[in-house]
Amino acid sequence: MNFMKNVLGVAVTVLMFACGSSHAFEGSYRGVSGKVGIYTMSTMTIKKNSDGSTYTVAFKGEESLTYDDATAQKGKIQISDKGFVFDIQFDGKKAIVDPADGKAIFEKVGK
Repeated sequence: MNFMKNVLGVAVTVLMFACGSSHAFEGSYRGVSGKVGIYTMSTMTIKKNSDGSTYTVAFKGEESLTYDDATAQKGKIQISDKGFVFDIQFDGKKAIVDPADGKAIFEKVGK
């Protein structure tokens, strides 16, 4: 009986993590350091699109940049812009944008 409870507990935990993990990206972030491409950005916002499989990522700062078709892949978001591909990697409340030109660090605001 205890074995079944443990298996059920693990299954529920895995399911909750799998369902909630895509929403972990969503939210508002404040810029801590670095640049996105050549621009210093003060905020980043990530929202899941209505198609359920892509995200809109918006940066605001020296310039405003918006990417409408970012994809989630293995715990990160990947952005492709005219052949230039870069990732946003997540570590707790920290998001690291790692384009070829350097790194920008953002911190999630709120939940």
